Amino acid sequence: MELPAIFSALGSLAFIAAFVTAMKTYHKTREISSYWLVYSAGALLGAFWAGMLSLSYFGVYPEITGNLAPPIFAATATAFAIAALVTMESLVQPAA
Repeated sequence: MELPAIFSALGSLAFIAAFVTAMKTYHKTREISSYWLVYSAGALLGAFWAGMLSLSYFGVYPEITGNLAPPIFAATATAFAIAALVTMESLVQPAA
């Protein structure tokens, strides 16, 4: 087994844990629920991206998984960038 494949599989599990935590927090909060929704989408995309990398390293359809990983990574980075923008001070307002 290759070390990058193992780290990618562990990363996928970590992204899944982040997704579950974000969804639990999304349901508990009202103030910045849009942040947690976008963050959970980014975490889910991250899990999918890390899973695709892991499959590529393990040799499971390397042509398909290798070609799909970069666009999925771009979508993941975009989702996390949007989550960062949502937390700007001017956009976060306490609930009335």
